[in-house]
Amino acid sequence: MPEFTSNLVSVKKATTDLNCYAIFGPNIFHFQDIESGKVLGEGSTNGDLYVFEDSPAAKSTPLSCQSCYAVSPNKLWHDRLGHPHARALEIMLPHVVFDHLNCEACILGKHCKTVFPKSANIYEKCFDLVHSDVWTAPCLSRDNHRYYVTFIDEKSKYTWVTLLASKDRVFDAFVNFETYVCNQFNAKIKVFRSDNGGEYTSHKFKDHLARQGIMHETSCPYTPQQNGVAERKNRHLMEVARSMMFNTNVPRRFWSDAVTAACYLINRIPTRILNDSSPFEVLNQTRPSIDHLRVFGFVCFVLRPGGLRDKLEAKSTKCMFLGYSTTQKGYKCYDFSRNRMIVSRDVKFIEHQGYHDKKDWGSLKDLARSPSDRAASLQHLLSHLGNPPTRREEQTENVETNQQGVETTEDQPNPNRGNTQATPNPMENTDTIEHTQPEPNPLGVEQDHDHDEVGRTEDVVHKDHHDEAGHEAETTPPPPPLRRSTRRRFGPEHWRETRVYFNNQAVAHPTQAVCSLDLLPTAHQAFLGKLDTQWIPQSYEEAKGSREWLGAVDDEVGAMERNRTWDEADLPLGKKAVSSRWLFTIKYLSNGDIERYKARLVARGFTQTYGDDFTETFALVAKLHTVRVVLSLATNLDWELWQMDVKNAFLQGELEEEVYMTPPPGLEDSIAPGKVLRLRKAIYGLKQSPRAWYRKLSCPLEQKGFKRSEADHTLFTVQSPRGIVVVLIYVDDLIISGNDKEGILETKTYLKATFDIKDLGELKYLLGIEVCRCSEGLFLSQRKYTLDLLNETGTAGEKPAKTPLADGYKVKQKGEKKDKELGKEDPLDKPYAHPLQYRRLVGKLIYLTLTRPELWFAVNQVSQYMQKPTVYHWNMVERILRYLKGSPGQGIWMGKNENAEIVGYCY
Repeated sequence: MPEFTSNLVSVKKATTDLNCYAIFGPNIFHFQDIESGKVLGEGSTNGDLYVFEDSPAAKSTPLSCQSCYAVSPNKLWHDRLGHPHARALEIMLPHVVFDHLNCEACILGKHCKTVFPKSANIYEKCFDLVHSDVWTAPCLSRDNHRYYVTFIDEKSKYTWVTLLASKDRVFDAFVNFETYVCNQFNAKIKVFRSDNGGEYTSHKFKDHLARQGIMHETSCPYTPQQNGVAERKNRHLMEVARSMMFNTNVPRRFWSDAVTAACYLINRIPTRILNDSSPFEVLNQTRPSIDHLRVFGFVCFVLRPGGLRDKLEAKSTKCMFLGYSTTQKGYKCYDFSRNRMIVSRDVKFIEHQGYHDKKDWGSLKDLARSPSDRAASLQHLLSHLGNPPTRREEQTENVETNQQGVETTEDQPNPNRGNTQATPNPMENTDTIEHTQPEPNPLGVEQDHDHDEVGRTEDVVHKDHHDEAGHEAETTPPPPPLRRSTRRRFGPEHWRETRVYFNNQAVAHPTQAVCSLDLLPTAHQAFLGKLDTQWIPQSYEEAKGSREWLGAVDDEVGAMERNRTWDEADLPLGKKAVSSRWLFTIKYLSNGDIERYKARLVARGFTQTYGDDFTETFALVAKLHTVRVVLSLATNLDWELWQMDVKNAFLQGELEEEVYMTPPPGLEDSIAPGKVLRLRKAIYGLKQSPRAWYRKLSCPLEQKGFKRSEADHTLFTVQSPRGIVVVLIYVDDLIISGNDKEGILETKTYLKATFDIKDLGELKYLLGIEVCRCSEGLFLSQRKYTLDLLNETGTAGEKPAKTPLADGYKVKQKGEKKDKELGKEDPLDKPYAHPLQYRRLVGKLIYLTLTRPELWFAVNQVSQYMQKPTVYHWNMVERILRYLKGSPGQGIWMGKNENAEIVGYCY
């Protein structure tokens, strides 16, 4: 039959599709329709087979019902059917063999990752294997956290969460967690599993794991499945946290509280993988109680202590429930009226009412701003200057505080304390702490002078909160009006510290978050937040663990080689080579974004010898009073303030002396191995480098018409009928100001054409000083500088002091003793063991006084003993640091005046 496309017919398919009989005899066969009896096809035997005959009946039979499967090459059918898998081909074509079907097109088009098998290792004890991962939030939390790190025990699946301000805190979090495991469970971590992120693979982290004998397992790049337990736990935590937040419409800035509450609950919920036991039960061998659990985000009322209210006031404060404290005996409740966290056990819950109405989600956008509650307009707050608090407000604010800066009521049993065998790990961070400290009286009302009390007397301005103490203000007649001076006031009183605390590495006394956040413009708040999250290495050893910083090192070396900064040479007889080191910093744009990571190779110029490898020098550093004058003029006369950064500025200066330098640290094997570098260009750190760069920079400026100031040679000005342009130089940073906008634009264009220079936008950050400008004036602070200083000295976790010097301070002369100690050697008179550390720290404090005039006297006292400091003097320095801990963001407010007249102050 020519029309047939196959040489076999399926009897079953033919009888089913055609509704016919198939009758087979010894020599013939035929297909007959069941209803009509018509013969549809017939044939005869040919050997051992039945063969269709080419008959009219057979020709009338539909071919689709006649043909069946034909044997065809397996590759052809595989291609025809669109490259299906072998199992599908075997089902469709059972008579075709598809073994060893190797298709290159399938490999190229379908290649996927190898299936991840279940681990065959079984860990019998808790903490034999610990998983970890870091999660990044889309916004800052109310307590200034951007990340959290999880630690999950493989055996019990118990999870610990630590909130972090930056990723470089992961190592500290792990060390604290390891110590907690050792002390509370008498166990040691054997295997630590994480991804391959830089926070886990730094040399410091690896060295610590090696010293402790902990095996570190990391996942392959782009293979998060190998760290699946931690990845899945992040998803689980966020699913629970999001659900709780959406259920009660909790603002986004409370995500950290939601995560810690979710972790607390997940640890107490049975899971199938633990045979319906909870992680808490497996770890502590006891079932947790759930009687104390309440709905996250619902309304609660916290009892106010009797001493803080009178008989006619409300006995409780309406708050929002945010979770469970693991270090105190009570619930965490947030008081929106005063923006503070309260921990108390005397709480009444309304579990059918969320604090925020779900229908009013759009209005919560302002509440979701972080890191703290912020005013919508600086002008609104400035309009309320000089309004002192009522007496009742002062009494209400004097709340008893515990060592952690959280308002508490009384020490009473924890509702879930009985369920925990060991003291909860502070690294679990399920009780992130935040509290608004007592606000002092701007009129100078005498207050408690206990120097160990958290908080400090300072000039502040209260927002227009309603008087919680009752309605006394409504019944008391107003005092007679006082005559106020018509002179504009310049005090920094409206830049008060917002008393917001956050859990800094779970220390007992966390550092204040920021200065005056709800009074600073939103853009500057974001700028400060970005500064806080960045970590800067202190050496090449620390930097080489980061891709960004290694890239900065490569850029610096590349720039030096392109500029032909040095030649390889052998050190001549009688000459000495200066050593070098790496310095690292970050250049920011005006919006706080990172412009670039910057590595700078500096020579250790203090090893140079006068007359040998240098002669004349010049410090290309603007005098600080010149900087203040320029900023003051710009503020009062509405001048523009711009900042520019010259890339590799010193490399553009030519050296006149013969100077040799050793290869850069960490690159000895790749740059001049076994030799030294003869410097042709000035580099940072050399005694003569600033002078060489000044010659290179001043000539183009003078050719442009700028005149150098004789009072400060770093100040250049040019005047025209349009106005004035001012250029102030501080090494490689240029401040450009003036009222000639066209002249400023021309100057910037001219400098870009002359030097490799970067426009950083409006002045925001200079020499460790944050600059916040608004229509009312200028605010200068050194918040990041202060926080870095506290972290460097290890005082970030100590209890704040109220004053820079102790009450009743007097200068202690050597040998002076108390009466009861006459005849005994005073231990405070012993020489301090680390005088270099003392000098270095005092030098940093001196620089901090640029924006902290209240430190002048204290720093002056400690700076008088730089040569031979004693333990007594070191204690004074520590006292200053503890004072800074209480107010790291204090600064100077330069208010705008209507004219440029000189105004004097006395302090």
